[in-house]
Amino acid sequence: MLEIPLLTYLLTYLLTYLLIYLLTYLLTYLLTCICIMLKVMLIVCFNRSTAKYSPLLFLPKFLYEQFRRYANLFFLLIAVLQVEFVLCLCSTVVVNIYWKS
Repeated sequence: MLEIPLLTYLLTYLLTYLLIYLLTYLLTYLLTCICIMLKVMLIVCFNRSTAKYSPLLFLPKFLYEQFRRYANLFFLLIAVLQVEFVLCLCSTVVVNIYWKS
């Protein structure tokens, strides 16, 4: 049978080893989390985009780029007039069919 001082020595040695192992594991985990958070902060803070359009400004910039030329405005006007004519024609056909039946 083991003597009491030897048993206490072994227990304190094992507990010390376990405590050191757990502390090193927690410390590496904590350092890893800190590194990931720093990388995310660097990406968010210093991310420079060289894209022409952002999701928020796509439609206004696109429309400005297209309709700053007068020819494109002319074609848009012609398209609107044609759509209006087709809608008026369809509505009169529908009304005539409805009233005749």
